[in-house]
Amino acid sequence: MDISPQNVPGLIWAMPFVGLLLAIAILPLLPKVSHWWEKNSSKLLVSLILAAMITGYYAIRGYGFAHTEAGIGAAKTMLHHALLDDYIPFIVLLFSLYAISGGIRFSGDVPAHPVTNSIILLAGALLASLIGTTGASMLLIRPLLQINSERKHVTHTVIFFIFLVSNIGGALLPVGDPPLFLGFLRGVPFFWTLHLIPHWAVAIAVLLVVYYAFDHFAYRRERPRDITLDESTRAPLKLEGKRNFILLALVVALIAVLVPGKPVLGTQWIAPEGHLREFLQIALVALSFAWTPRHIRSGNGFNFGPMTDSILDNAPTYTVFFELAGATPSGGAATLTRVATATGEIPVGDLVAICVGAVFMGANTYIGNGPNFLVRGIAESQGVKMPSFFGYMLWSGLILIPLFVLISVIFFI
Repeated sequence: MDISPQNVPGLIWAMPFVGLLLAIAILPLLPKVSHWWEKNSSKLLVSLILAAMITGYYAIRGYGFAHTEAGIGAAKTMLHHALLDDYIPFIVLLFSLYAISGGIRFSGDVPAHPVTNSIILLAGALLASLIGTTGASMLLIRPLLQINSERKHVTHTVIFFIFLVSNIGGALLPVGDPPLFLGFLRGVPFFWTLHLIPHWAVAIAVLLVVYYAFDHFAYRRERPRDITLDESTRAPLKLEGKRNFILLALVVALIAVLVPGKPVLGTQWIAPEGHLREFLQIALVALSFAWTPRHIRSGNGFNFGPMTDSILDNAPTYTVFFELAGATPSGGAATLTRVATATGEIPVGDLVAICVGAVFMGANTYIGNGPNFLVRGIAESQGVKMPSFFGYMLWSGLILIPLFVLISVIFFI
């Protein structure tokens, strides 16, 4: 790929993306436009206007996209790549994991001790890589809130849930977090993300220790009558819809082995180009709805509203740095230290850094990953007072930024 100066877009062409992020962050805070912005049609209108600017850029620029012809041909190639090759597989995967996991219900009430909450957060961090951050968040946030419903100091628990389950926990497999799936679509091997285990383990361990200290202090501040109520209010833990775990495993298997244009694992059969994999995922969703009793999804408060936030994540950021790394000359590094992708060969260290940054940094703001808003909304509906957009950033700045600096020192310097 030619990255000479004349073929690199000017900084101004990043402004539409920056403008979209600023709109998401600021417009909900402005009284005169906040209600207008709440409508999905308003978000769509702004997004389409900004997207049209970028599409027009590809149509008029003097060089092509991905070595294609300039002009309208470049714009068509860009749209095909963005919509058909990336967005459809991306959104179908999120939809499948979200819809199927919504048919699993974990319920019950036990004393909300700091150890209990820490175990739930650890379980969520482990599940996130297997069923996606959205699926794990959907599965566990309501039972966590139910267990803590007798306590008054719960905000910190939801914030750490966003850190651990809605973001960092999904770092180990492409199905765990959207940015990693886009890397998989660009040729990164399915299990390559297991390279992130050391970084994941350090982040999870540190955050759980910090959380336990927070919650231990908060537990001691609870009123005696609330502690008594928490200890006396119990309901057996129950897991319903267990067959959906089979369907989730099949979704993960489809992603891993049915790669368009490549031999299916252990056979000579070449998976066809197109969207066979996505059609099969939707079929599994249909089977989940047929299999699952309605009261399970009703008990989960399941609806498709959270899917409207699937664009709120670090996937675009990941893509930018991924493309840049693939286009940067490798400097003669040995093949074993590079990952061959559709973009180009990327040094292992660079790709690890990009993956860690995209997944972990998604926890820094409410718009860093789709489940963040989902969890915030569910918590507020249960009476938990959550911080504002910038209030949340104060939490993440004080807790996550020092952690990320530590991880950078340990692994990247």
